[in-house]
Amino acid sequence: MTEIKDPFQGKSLTTTSLFLLPVFGIDNKVLSGNGFINGYIGDINETQPEGNVLFCLFQPVDVDAFNLWLDKIEDITLYDYDYEDGYVVVVLKFPKEFDADYKLITEGKYSRTSKAFQGLFPKTIEFQVDGVLYSTEHITYRVFNKLPALKKEIEEYYEVTLDKDTEYYLAFNPEKEILNILTIMEEGL
Repeated sequence: MTEIKDPFQGKSLTTTSLFLLPVFGIDNKVLSGNGFINGYIGDINETQPEGNVLFCLFQPVDVDAFNLWLDKIEDITLYDYDYEDGYVVVVLKFPKEFDADYKLITEGKYSRTSKAFQGLFPKTIEFQVDGVLYSTEHITYRVFNKLPALKKEIEEYYEVTLDKDTEYYLAFNPEKEILNILTIMEEGL
């Protein structure tokens, strides 16, 4: 099986943010407006709670608005805690009905997740460049469905041939998916 290496340098969303957080149905604009930085499956400074959870790191600008938003999501929130410099971690309870999918994502088996799970993700994404609106298939849709166009892009970029068992996304790397607030602070994110 061919392994895909991470071509990205600098800040990017974690696999947790791309493939697990959308299950909660929280609009990206709401996350961004509340100072969302990234999602993780754990925090090196915290005891891991029982069950599957997500640790969502924020640095809210408007703390009052952030606290009002926290009240709105209290039914999916296990707890939250603060770090210095205005960082806040919100721990979300992952829906039990998707525990098997959570496990598959953390094993890097994206295309093997259930259709019900995949149905929670957008098929397309819209963006604007120079006043022109564009639409393209969302990366999660492309990965879940192992679209031939994505396979071709990967093969051309890496100059490899992917076999039928290869997933079309980076292997899940637990080290990158565990929050280390000191690293975040050092990077100034």
